Amino acid sequence: MADVSRGAWLAERLEGRAPQDAARHAVDALAGTVPSGYPAIVRVLHPFTRDRLVTGTLADLRISIDAGEIAEVPDMVDGGEVAWHHVAAAHGTLGDDSVLRGDVLSHEVLGTDFRESRDEESADGWRYTAPEQGRLTADLLARIAPVLARHTATPDRGIAAVWEGYGGLTSSQGLSWLVLAPDGPTWMTGPGRRLWAGFQQRLAGFMMRRRAFGTQAAIRHLVRPGGPQPLGSGILPREAARGPRLELPARGYVCFEAGIDEFRDDRWLARAPWLEPLRTAAGEGAGPDRRSAQSPNLVWPEDRAWVMVSEIDFDSTLIACSVECADALLQSDGIEALPISRETRLWPH
Repeated sequence: MADVSRGAWLAERLEGRAPQDAARHAVDALAGTVPSGYPAIVRVLHPFTRDRLVTGTLADLRISIDAGEIAEVPDMVDGGEVAWHHVAAAHGTLGDDSVLRGDVLSHEVLGTDFRESRDEESADGWRYTAPEQGRLTADLLARIAPVLARHTATPDRGIAAVWEGYGGLTSSQGLSWLVLAPDGPTWMTGPGRRLWAGFQQRLAGFMMRRRAFGTQAAIRHLVRPGGPQPLGSGILPREAARGPRLELPARGYVCFEAGIDEFRDDRWLARAPWLEPLRTAAGEGAGPDRRSAQSPNLVWPEDRAWVMVSEIDFDSTLIACSVECADALLQSDGIEALPISRETRLWPH
């Protein structure tokens, strides 16, 4: 844990509006999210992902399922991460100048309304899924980290902060595991087999919660699965869960000691305190998925040469920095980024 007073300077450079409120103003739309005092801001776009059927299209599959003609979902091909430019080209949303606007949002690239589904199938047969909000993949963070390390005198010292509101972080409330259980013995009746499967699921869930949080927390959840769980019963230890927060506009953060050098590769996944019980529950040798593991929402070095912000509701990460650092990020292979300003609105408008 880190002393949250080390982030007081950051609070002083942010206006008091919540991000969604600030975004409605034409001037300083990001004033509650990105600190003032930096000559440049770079918006790093979180990648889309895509998949497709080995044969046929998802639209045809849905028709067959609705007609009761398909008993199981056919094999899928994982297309991995995809750049915004590629997705826009596939959906015909790139524009005549083939340039992405600084304020373009992921649903616009998909050609959908922001209230609609986060994935869309294109004419090429691939289904494109909108980027994760509020987090960088481990691979993208590993590409950003060396660039930022070159533009600070303290790459080994700094702060990494995580939003306090993630389910299960400060208490075990809101955290659950998907448990698949086999049907009961064949000699059982239908209702009996369902009861058996339900018992197996609850038992497996209890054991995973016990490994992650201890026997007391597991029993409490078993007795009152929908009841309130106390601070300290979740991922973070009690001292951290009940400790002070870095209070920024409409957001509270738990701070940890970490330099940007920590994130040059994926070894941070095995060390991050906010991921520890998830590794424990998963079992020996298992760990958080590289794509879905929560990255820090805030990172800055001790010399404050730059600040990296992964706002929980944004489909991109914002880096306030020097002009030289911004140029390096914009020119780096494997980092899709756009120059923006504090007037750029990144909420649907």
